[in-house]
Amino acid sequence: MKRKPSPSLNKKLPHYFLHEDEVGLALYRHYPLRLRWPFYGFFFSIIIAILIQTYTGYTWEYLALIPAGIIFLRGLVGWYYSYVLVTNYQVLSIEQNGLFDREIRQIQLKNIQNVNFAQRGLVASILGYGNIEVVATFSNEIFYFKAIMKPQELQNTLMRLISQI
Repeated sequence: MKRKPSPSLNKKLPHYFLHEDEVGLALYRHYPLRLRWPFYGFFFSIIIAILIQTYTGYTWEYLALIPAGIIFLRGLVGWYYSYVLVTNYQVLSIEQNGLFDREIRQIQLKNIQNVNFAQRGLVASILGYGNIEVVATFSNEIFYFKAIMKPQELQNTLMRLISQI
């Protein structure tokens, strides 16, 4: 069964990543578990602010929430703008690290030799996320996509597209 392009997906895609006749077929995000460290930082800052007010009586403790909010916002932006995009020509991995740091890796479908996935542990199996490993034919380079939602679906999509080439 051939997968049809998603018109709503193509409207959301940044077009500077795509060629003229390239169509986005699927978008896979990282699992929101990546937000745990920014959340821990935000939560820890709130605890510090409460302790400052409780033991010192100062009212400026809420200034501690500003860096906490920035840390959480940085993590949220990094998670939201990081994804794996499958098109009819290539696989793009876009990793947003913070507000101004972006890493883009791509591999053409014709250069993919093998696709593997792994779900390690009980939590990953229950929540349905895992790691994807894409092996390139030209250099035996391995592309890792960590903590991807629905890794088996991504593997099946890529293997189906590779078999159609």
